[in-house]
Amino acid sequence: MKHIIIQVEDIFKYPPTITLLNILTYFNQEVSLVNAFESAEVNNLCQKKGIKLINLKVRYDLKENGIKKLIKIPIIRKSIKEIVMNNRDDSIFWIMTSTTMKCIGSNMWNSRYVLYMYELYEKLKYHKLIPYFQIDLNKLFNNASLIIECEKNRSYIAQALFNLDVKPVVIPNKPYLFGMTEQISLNKADSKLSQINEILKEATEKYVILYQGVIDDERPIHLFSKAVEQLGDKFLLIIMSDQIDKLEYIGTNTRLISFIEPPTHLEITKKADLGILVYKPSNSSETSYLNSLYCAPNKIFEYAMFDIPMIGNNVPGLANVLEEHGVGRCFDSLEISEIKKIIKFMYENHAMFKGRARKYYDSVDNIEAFRKVIEKLQ
Repeated sequence: MKHIIIQVEDIFKYPPTITLLNILTYFNQEVSLVNAFESAEVNNLCQKKGIKLINLKVRYDLKENGIKKLIKIPIIRKSIKEIVMNNRDDSIFWIMTSTTMKCIGSNMWNSRYVLYMYELYEKLKYHKLIPYFQIDLNKLFNNASLIIECEKNRSYIAQALFNLDVKPVVIPNKPYLFGMTEQISLNKADSKLSQINEILKEATEKYVILYQGVIDDERPIHLFSKAVEQLGDKFLLIIMSDQIDKLEYIGTNTRLISFIEPPTHLEITKKADLGILVYKPSNSSETSYLNSLYCAPNKIFEYAMFDIPMIGNNVPGLANVLEEHGVGRCFDSLEISEIKKIIKFMYENHAMFKGRARKYYDSVDNIEAFRKVIEKLQ
């Protein structure tokens, strides 16, 4: 049996996709990657792992104009259909990301496929300006051979939303790097190296608070910049994102690092004393309003890998980890005074959290979870 992973956009923006590729090859499975974002990094990974890379004829870039991306969907769909038709008899297809879901059409209905859900959706539009032009999620979910959700409550919600006979499998977003550790070197980001080294030098003398990831309405990181500024010079906030231009405020002791591809970004992550997680439910996203409440950030495991305690706002997806496993603390509001109070508490009680995050990281065994998934698919 062949595993054909279909992901239209850049796989290095999605650490769980890298983990899937690593684990499937770890189990000596025959793996192909269908992708519409050709890059040297993707080529190198596939070559090293023995993964067959199938580059689609059209390049799909998330940063492109929305109409341009919409126009490309039928072209990509035609290419995917050809791949599916030629490999249907002896393959299992893995559908990754909402963009990929938009590009497969009805090509999958008579094929065996895994639906790997990174987010929680109730509806999925092809374009936000065309509200009635939507994917038939009910059919997509109910025709899947297996569905993976990355958080336990999302699994129950998806089962209820789409009236599924079987609850989706839960596999948390824990990264597995197998053979990629040599890539964790800032030499990979040498165009930014001078600036990064200056920030890291400053960080050695400060209590470092780190946020890495998306900046949008659901993640109001500017509030943390204001809070850290008010706490004084012994605190340093580092924000690592490819959306730093969206920050509404940059405090005097906030330092910015633009996006560094995984796993190289972990060279920055390991320098932190405290990790930020924040998910403010919003109707501005195409995901379900429940998506932020039952969030499942891979950042939890990236922080925990280096035994970094965390803070987050009090939503179930964060409280279920931070509070129940003792790896950090949640705060009840996004008021700057509340953020300052929780940061100060974590600073003063840093020793209390020693070892807890790493213990949680080690307790999650996704290798065994994927082994069971592969067995089910045989």
